[in-house]
Amino acid sequence: MPTPEGQERLEVIAENTRLGAGYSIAMRDLEMRGAGELLGTRQHGYIASVGLHLYTRLLARAVLELRQEQGTIGKRGLETLIEEARMPVQVDLPLSVGLESSYVPEQDMRLRLYRRMADLASEEEIRALEEEFVDRFGSPPELTRNLFYQMLVKVRTESAGLESVTVEAG
Repeated sequence: MPTPEGQERLEVIAENTRLGAGYSIAMRDLEMRGAGELLGTRQHGYIASVGLHLYTRLLARAVLELRQEQGTIGKRGLETLIEEARMPVQVDLPLSVGLESSYVPEQDMRLRLYRRMADLASEEEIRALEEEFVDRFGSPPELTRNLFYQMLVKVRTESAGLESVTVEAG
């Protein structure tokens, strides 16, 4: 009997049998193991605990500070890097969120939709995507409605200049 982690790996392989599915398998493996030292030899580390997105932003911020100290970056480049290195808003609500496979059956499509969602920056964009979901996939299940709600909270939190929103269940 395989371990739970082994079972999850087998399920990922079973779901990705078509030609060119290696990327999807690699991304799931990266999620499961964590990236570890990006430039080192070990394949485990702190990325799993902070998340790849946050880790890359922290890395970008460190590079920005080094460039500032060395004077190797101009004002316009500095403004661009500051915007890119800005820490993302953290929204931690006691909600289950996601795109269920029963709602969006194709894994590649779900990944593309998650990427699109990550780039949304306004309430109007979120509402437009929500309408697109209804048109393409029908009425969204609770997990997806919760995901859109969480995205709205994030956008409103950013516009208010806050860094995080945390609500504890209780």
